[in-house]
Amino acid sequence: ALSIYFLLGLGLQGGSQLVSIPFSEMMVPIFCAALIGATIPIVCSMTLTRKGEYSATYAAAIASHYGFVSTVTLYAAMSWLATESIPYEGYLPALAACMELASLIAVIFTTRARASMGQFWGQIARDVLFGKTILLVVGGTIIGMWSGQEGYAMVAPCFLEPFQGIACLFMMELGIVAAKRLGDLKDFGILWTIATGVLVPMTCGFVGVALGDFAHLSLGGKMALGVICAS
Repeated sequence: ALSIYFLLGLGLQGGSQLVSIPFSEMMVPIFCAALIGATIPIVCSMTLTRKGEYSATYAAAIASHYGFVSTVTLYAAMSWLATESIPYEGYLPALAACMELASLIAVIFTTRARASMGQFWGQIARDVLFGKTILLVVGGTIIGMWSGQEGYAMVAPCFLEPFQGIACLFMMELGIVAAKRLGDLKDFGILWTIATGVLVPMTCGFVGVALGDFAHLSLGGKMALGVICAS
């Protein structure tokens, strides 16, 4: 339920701001987001598979966590930028959706070995069209574009003001789940887990900031793209 709240709120907020932004302004940033979204899971999956301790399917599952976007983290970054009066592009949710879409397709490509090509493309269509993240973010974006900023202002108190408290509950739940799985660290190596958990997000974040600079994003946009890639 909490993930639905964050995904729909992110789409509504982004869609309400897309009305006044020409598509030509978003083309390069969207391309960069899709590129890094597809690259991260492929590189991570190849690295984990080459390590020899993970199957291709399990490596792809781990790599998908690095490729998929943390909506809560992006929402928190956008809230912090707004609090600090740092301008950022209104189409950041669209970048997150494009990155999520590219990452999803890349993960499916890495695990296609057991499926025929017909089944493979059918699986891509089902996951892309009916995946919860894509459906909620894209659907929320369309609704936000249709209602505009005036329409979003009517529901903003439901999504903006309670965000901090709901985000705390969400992070507490994640912490509880992670604490219950601490015993699994011995199966994969504590040092390796810590290294991948710290170095991979930092590297992806630096790449995201560099791509944001290449796409001529604002200071807030560069930071947010780095956050998207690191999350």
